[in-house]
Amino acid sequence: MSRPYIGGSNAAVKTINSSNWVSGTTMSIDLYASDHGKTILIDHPDGADLVGDGSAFTTITMNLPEKKAGLEIKFLLVSEMDSGSSALHIKAPNTNDMIGSITTIAADLTGVSKVDNGSVNQLQITDDVHQGSFINCICDGSKWYVNATLYSDSTDRGDFAAV
Repeated sequence: MSRPYIGGSNAAVKTINSSNWVSGTTMSIDLYASDHGKTILIDHPDGADLVGDGSAFTTITMNLPEKKAGLEIKFLLVSEMDSGSSALHIKAPNTNDMIGSITTIAADLTGVSKVDNGSVNQLQITDDVHQGSFINCICDGSKWYVNATLYSDSTDRGDFAAV
């Protein structure tokens, strides 16, 4: 079950970290139209044993609000995701709700770009992504337009999926 974000001291910034964790090895956070214009700082627990049983934390899923023209939400990775199973998912409410591009820039300045034509509802970012990577999400009322720039030691760290 998703849990709404609670907390933060700056109206324009929210921080998502281990303090938002409820149980298990994943975290799902609902965002709302009231989050328009905010920058979400992602401080990924990155493999930490939050449960205390040796289970590594893996995935944060950020659930975008229902489509509404003019909504804009930004995400900034403020910690490195480099454990073998770490992931960040940005998810729109329905299939076919997302269109966009992902550019991954590797340390040697090689890069890879991916584009989706609107047949998906989730951006998936996998481990080995550095702080400073960012995702911009803007809605025109019919689709969420997503543009991700990822910094990594190697290319191909992001993808789109219909889930």
